[in-house]
Amino acid sequence: MKKVVIVTILICIIQLPAYTHDEGHENNKFYAAFISGDMKLWEKELNALFSSNVPESDSAKLKKLEYTFGYIGWCISDSINEEAKVWFNRFKKTLESESKSDKINKCDIDIYKNALLCYSVILENKNLMITGSRAYIRTKEIIEKYPDNYFARILMSKIVLNMPKKLGGGSRQKAIDYLRQAIVLMEGDGVDSNNWLYLNTLINIADLYRQESDFIASETFINKIRLKEPSISNNVIKAIRDK
Repeated sequence: MKKVVIVTILICIIQLPAYTHDEGHENNKFYAAFISGDMKLWEKELNALFSSNVPESDSAKLKKLEYTFGYIGWCISDSINEEAKVWFNRFKKTLESESKSDKINKCDIDIYKNALLCYSVILENKNLMITGSRAYIRTKEIIEKYPDNYFARILMSKIVLNMPKKLGGGSRQKAIDYLRQAIVLMEGDGVDSNNWLYLNTLINIADLYRQESDFIASETFINKIRLKEPSISNNVIKAIRDK
């Protein structure tokens, strides 16, 4: 169960700030890595991001958190846990570091902290019941305070899917509902183009519908993925259909 928690969370994460969705140099390269399914390219760009001599600013910190989060989930989905642990520690240190200004969005940081809790279940063997409950409560509070925060809903979809049934978890339908809400918010905000997180959310929905044996709904979202990004690797689509 612990592996499922993280695998479905990557393939996790965040009301990402505006920089995530611009046409910037880094975003283009990470996006290219995502649609090609090239983990090594993502790792290369991530190493370059951390080795940059650019002074640590709010936006630089949030970029590191976003792409490190994605890479950790990618490593875990491929059972490369030792590599995931290395970047988990760097992710944690980045979260704890101070940036040059105080303009950083505390909501974004709080969601990353909740994502850190989810990853800690498998990478630090934290108790699923306790850690999952904490992540659920904190993310629920963020959704209530920031109803337009799409990443909080993405994270909540993973939490409700993987929490113990004693706590009301294990519902694919609840997870799908949160993801669909996130999609509506992302499309409404105009952050659904050249955005790896948006495509990943569509992938997650298609995968969950397939697990529910609703193949028509799954194919509907697969078609949406292809329409949004015709260049996406066939291996990405095949991974959904093979489950």
